[in-house]
Amino acid sequence: MKYHASPQSDVAPFVTSRILSQLQQGKRVLWLLSGGSGGAVCVAVSKLLKGHDLSNLIVTMSDERYGDINHPDENVAQLMADGLSLDGATFYRPLIGQSRDDTTTAFSAWLDEQNLAVDYRIAVLGIGEDGHTCGIKPQSDAVTATTSAASFVGNDFERITITPAFLRRVDEAVVQAYGNNKHSVVERLLNGEGDRAEYPMLTIQDIPTVTIFSDYKEK
Repeated sequence: MKYHASPQSDVAPFVTSRILSQLQQGKRVLWLLSGGSGGAVCVAVSKLLKGHDLSNLIVTMSDERYGDINHPDENVAQLMADGLSLDGATFYRPLIGQSRDDTTTAFSAWLDEQNLAVDYRIAVLGIGEDGHTCGIKPQSDAVTATTSAASFVGNDFERITITPAFLRRVDEAVVQAYGNNKHSVVERLLNGEGDRAEYPMLTIQDIPTVTIFSDYKEK
């Protein structure tokens, strides 16, 4: 893992360069977007990609909050409202207007299909104070799921998320975690400390190429 103690404004140009480097080699790229604190980065990347050939770019969320399509807490709806636009790319919206179980099954099957079809998989990830990444909450059913996507009822939302099983298929992750409240989990991730059921973010260590951006100062 590479670590950069640098401003958050550095993240979007870096992600953009990593995506374009693969596309310009003629590769089909799957890009997993982040909601929450990572949403602004993903919107900024989409603006930097404007004008490039995105016909080989496939995009979806790493996790979503279940409900009706376009409900106020839907990650996709929030990103689109903030200006996410990826003309020419293939975009999969996890919510499909069906039950949570059927939506999860469809998302998992789509991920499996794309995993076989693409040449490179890159994810923009955040990490939470509680040690989660994507929607993989500590001690949740998603931690031990063997499918590519899982869902559960959290203490805040009904969540649909990629699982550690799929996260291990990702070729590259760019992690952004800013703010004093994230420093302890950044340190834990860098040192690999803890149980993965309690700190699902530690699965990030299994990804071949990881770059972490934060304002945490290494000791």
